Amino acid sequence: MQIVKNVQCSGYSFRVVIIGGKELEIYKDLKQLDIIPILISKRSKYGLVWMLASVARNFIFFRPEISLASGQYATILGMLSGHMLRVRRRIFIRHHSNFHTKNRMWFGRLADLTANYLSTEIVAVSEVVKEVLLKSERVDPSKVILIHNGIDTEKFTGTGILKEKPSFTKNSEIVVGVVSRMTGWKGIQHTVDAFVMLLSRFPNAHLNLVGAPSDSYGLIKDKLEGLDSSAYTITSWNPDIFGFLQKLDIFVHVPIGSQDEAFGLVYIESLASGVSCIFTISGVLHELPNPEEYAEIVPYEDSLSIFNAMVKILDSSAPKMESLPQDWLQQYSLESMGKRYMQLLIGVS
Repeated sequence: MQIVKNVQCSGYSFRVVIIGGKELEIYKDLKQLDIIPILISKRSKYGLVWMLASVARNFIFFRPEISLASGQYATILGMLSGHMLRVRRRIFIRHHSNFHTKNRMWFGRLADLTANYLSTEIVAVSEVVKEVLLKSERVDPSKVILIHNGIDTEKFTGTGILKEKPSFTKNSEIVVGVVSRMTGWKGIQHTVDAFVMLLSRFPNAHLNLVGAPSDSYGLIKDKLEGLDSSAYTITSWNPDIFGFLQKLDIFVHVPIGSQDEAFGLVYIESLASGVSCIFTISGVLHELPNPEEYAEIVPYEDSLSIFNAMVKILDSSAPKMESLPQDWLQQYSLESMGKRYMQLLIGVS
């Protein structure tokens, strides 16, 4: 939304096309800005031709000089339409890293290679994504621009100082939180296993999972089934992640591979909030010097290490982590991100 706000303020003429319906949060946010987006119904990959015709028709009517796509469907449709209709600059934001290659998804892999070829510029949201584009997919380096995703750092001003450790006892009501789509590579199943172990020491602990159900949802539910229902909460979405993080004693984000997380906004949001964190190294965390100074870093797919890190955090005698450097945080502000996109799109900051 920050990109749209900045372009709106610039006075340049633009249109927004959404692949989806009015129930999407982005549609509601655009309406708040008095922008009525063009909606194209999302279909399966087998309905790609129909969606492509709809996108191309809008390109013909509007005749843009620049197209910017974000999201996998929008990217392939936008790059194909833009190339066919000779849009001068065809840009897309690459939000995923090695997902299609690692999981041998031939259609996704083909879509990635096609979009890479048809684009004139590609925005990599992190160094991990940039490395995948350059080394794994052999994209021309002159095409790739690094622009980090941004968070509303104004919310976190003055909150990045780690909270003082309370004295936890066996009967303390400890809250462990996760914010992540429930897919296998996010590693939530390992956090759940660690939480089950934690309950043997802290029976009043509570696990709060926020994230849309996906391929590992059934596995996660099975692991939680033996627990009392009061020991955990699962919600698909929370509109106030900052408020959610402020109520936690421990936050856990443990993707199962070094490049599995393309960016990981929750790394930055949780560190900035001051909550005690347990992480594996993936996504943007590669760009934080000495991350072990600010969070407990554990090996990939290691439930026991996650449990041990939880116990360490809850031990009031253990040394406290460092607070996140504010100068590092500011490079991920919405303001900084918005300026970079304005430079990319229209050459002004």
